[in-house]
Amino acid sequence: MNPKNFLAIIVFYLCFSAPVFSEEQIPIGEFKNFIFTSPVEQKGNQWKVEGRKAVVNKEGIVEIEDVKASVESESESYEIVARRGQINKDDQVIHVEGDVIITTKSGITVKTDYLDYFAKNREFKTDSYLELEKEDFFLSGTGLFCSLDTGKIDVKRGIRIIINEKQLKEFSL
Repeated sequence: MNPKNFLAIIVFYLCFSAPVFSEEQIPIGEFKNFIFTSPVEQKGNQWKVEGRKAVVNKEGIVEIEDVKASVESESESYEIVARRGQINKDDQVIHVEGDVIITTKSGITVKTDYLDYFAKNREFKTDSYLELEKEDFFLSGTGLFCSLDTGKIDVKRGIRIIINEKQLKEFSL
């Protein structure tokens, strides 16, 4: 191979490829176009967090800007975008904040100020105001708990629900 071509390939790789790290490999420092993935052995609980910029400290905390995350379970997938995020490597807690929008494969959209995902327990939680929409259904309230294992969804307080007439007929007894 021509040495100039080899050097060009190395420069291209270093400048334009995003570093991808699993939990065990995460280095300390600052990275652009960062991707952090769940450990491979967590079958049925896959997650990935991407960001424009990430700073990793000695304690294993990853601070991320312009977050795009995904969580996969056996029955659903979740895409999450936010302005900022943080991953605690040891606890496997992913915290996102700032214009958080969660969309699911089944068509649900949730908007809130911040959200925590506890990867070990497979749970989402926020104490903030939220809005949940799906087709002709709207729910708002404060505080959310969602377990991916049990399917339990709990909105804590101030619940307001709007259902269109067609949906209301389907829910009537």
